[in-house]
Amino acid sequence: MEKLWGTSIKLYGDSNTALFYCEAESRSFCSYHVHEDKSNTFTVVEGSLFILSDDGSTRLEAGETHTVEPGIRHCFSTCGGARFYEFYSSATVCRDEDIKRWGKGGRVQ
Repeated sequence: MEKLWGTSIKLYGDSNTALFYCEAESRSFCSYHVHEDKSNTFTVVEGSLFILSDDGSTRLEAGETHTVEPGIRHCFSTCGGARFYEFYSSATVCRDEDIKRWGKGGRVQ
């Protein structure tokens, strides 16, 4: 699926989990958002990814992982591009509708 910041491909999904492979373009970012019911785990394969959240900021390099728990507002950005996996997990049902967004993602010109 094309996103304003790059691409996201769903590799797996069931009622409680979902796994996506993502490629973020250089100088891109996603919208600031929150998942009410599911955790959001990022694992970087190549490049670096910055996770900004209500809990602070984290820089991830290839091979590193970071989890944002449900109810924590967050977004990601990258300067030089990144390839990464996003894993969602929910104790209830993993619903696409559990997201609330502030603004839009995109690319810095």
